[in-house]
Amino acid sequence: MNFCTRLGGFLSRRLGFVYLGRRLAALGIWRALKRIKECVQQAKVQAEKKYKALTCSRKIEHNGTDLTAQKAGFDLPGLEIARVCADSIANELGLVPGDRITEVNGKPLEDLIALSLPVPTRSCL
Repeated sequence: MNFCTRLGGFLSRRLGFVYLGRRLAALGIWRALKRIKECVQQAKVQAEKKYKALTCSRKIEHNGTDLTAQKAGFDLPGLEIARVCADSIANELGLVPGDRITEVNGKPLEDLIALSLPVPTRSCL
């Protein structure tokens, strides 16, 4: 931060001058607010760039059902595919473990309960 913030923290925590220390710390934060906002904005831009670089979205159609599958390094909503059997439809469609099904027929898929399609009874898709 800056000198006012550090001095305020020192006075408040180390010397027990809470009334004065908190006001100095608040003044230091207020003065640094513009710089803090810029740092937060830069962090958001960098995170979005990394997210876009790691995310690959693709549409898959099978028997009139449209699926949107994404592969990403971040935790996304949807169902993550844990396993794909060699003789399965998922294998034919090119899905691999780690892919996430995020949409079915254009509707967001949050969890298995939201899935309106019949769920396979096998241990993998």
